[in-house]
Amino acid sequence: MRLRILTAAVGLPVLLAIVWAGGYWFAGLVAMVAALAALELARIVRAWGQSPIPLVVAPLAALATMPWTTSDLFYDSAVVAFIAGLFAVLAAIALLPNRGRSGSRAAVLPTPAIVLYAGATIFHATGLSVLDEGRDWIFLLLAITFATDTAAYAIGRTVGKRKLAPTISPRKTWEGAIGGLAGAIVTGVGVSAWLELPVNLPEAVVVSAILGVAGQLGDLYISNLKRAAGLDDTGRILPGHGGILDRVDSILWTSVGMFWWAWLT
Repeated sequence: MRLRILTAAVGLPVLLAIVWAGGYWFAGLVAMVAALAALELARIVRAWGQSPIPLVVAPLAALATMPWTTSDLFYDSAVVAFIAGLFAVLAAIALLPNRGRSGSRAAVLPTPAIVLYAGATIFHATGLSVLDEGRDWIFLLLAITFATDTAAYAIGRTVGKRKLAPTISPRKTWEGAIGGLAGAIVTGVGVSAWLELPVNLPEAVVVSAILGVAGQLGDLYISNLKRAAGLDDTGRILPGHGGILDRVDSILWTSVGMFWWAWLT
């Protein structure tokens, strides 16, 4: 636990500083996260007995996050975001039934699915950053996501009894999930008001609830992949936390929800 807290104490200020700097600093961070997440997904898929190519998935996943900053054609484009979101959903679906299969389809499918899942989801975070008040939307996204994870963990550890998904993640409970949702709503309402974002109270409650649910589903999705692979963590790059995916599994999903809320409103 001490190592976990120390890593967060060092990493969180760096993350907030990069979000504040914005521009290519933030785009570069998103690209790096996508590349590392793709490598960890490749590790999971290899544990299923398939062979995605790390030297392919990492750079392509990073590249998939960049159209927002490399061409005016993609700037603030809902069409591109819709296509990216669609690809991410298809990739998430494609990864699940692919485990344990053999043949040419099973050999080829994991590589593009990994690229699209790692890149096309967090692609929306880069897109969010270039919208009006983009930096504040990113801060709200991080606040809600982190509050959901923290509240779910704390409530689940203290009063959790009813298992949420025992075959996927035995430690998660319904009490923790409800606590995470409550944490998301309280934090979302407070932070959106503090940042003076253009959302009223009912809207802040709704978007916070959506992200609270989406974040927990993203966590369960990666937990499902890890369990199928027989792994406890996606990696070891973050001392006390595991891999990059162990930390951003929720953000991959919440960034999609937050982008569309911010763009539509």
